[in-house]
Amino acid sequence: MKKPYPQVLLTIIFIFTLSLFTHAQHSDIYSDGPGYGENCTTIMVGRRASKRCSVMTSHSCDGNYRTWLEIYPHQKFDQGALHQVYSGMLHTEEAWDMTKVVLKGEIPEASETFAF
Repeated sequence: MKKPYPQVLLTIIFIFTLSLFTHAQHSDIYSDGPGYGENCTTIMVGRRASKRCSVMTSHSCDGNYRTWLEIYPHQKFDQGALHQVYSGMLHTEEAWDMTKVVLKGEIPEASETFAF
């Protein structure tokens, strides 16, 4: 595997470092006090800035948003099964956190789902 050009690495490091000192967005809705911001960091590399002409992008959600990945297995459901629909899941602290989450209703469940 070939090593990337030093200037590409320096550019990526510079952009990342710069992003630490800038705020992409700010909201007081979920603020925990002065100096707390809900920030995201986006790093993009165009095809002319990468050695193999690849376009790369990365995004981090550094604020109080869902930052985890959930994997659901393939499932089959009985006819008439209902799926619960919630509001407020975007700003939970953990996957199992139900603080300020409100059940909005239920909808018919699909008879079978793929893993996702």
